[in-house]
Amino acid sequence: MLDIATAELVRHLIGVPFVLIGLAVAWWAGPIAREYAHVFHDLGSTRASNSYSDPDAKWWLRVVGVLLVAIALYWVVVGTG
Repeated sequence: MLDIATAELVRHLIGVPFVLIGLAVAWWAGPIAREYAHVFHDLGSTRASNSYSDPDAKWWLRVVGVLLVAIALYWVVVGTG
């Protein structure tokens, strides 16, 4: 009984922060894309900077955030077996 409760607790402790990170990425996709564009520009990577400067970048970041939330919620609810 103790092992099951401990495994469930660990599963939630791992999954919940990923849900929060995914929600933050999905919510603040525009500012995150702008910041990464500036960082990659400062590092000299024009290709990556241009990729994050693209208007579609924030939508791709939102997709990544939603996928992270979905995977983390699956981890919390179902577990890995």
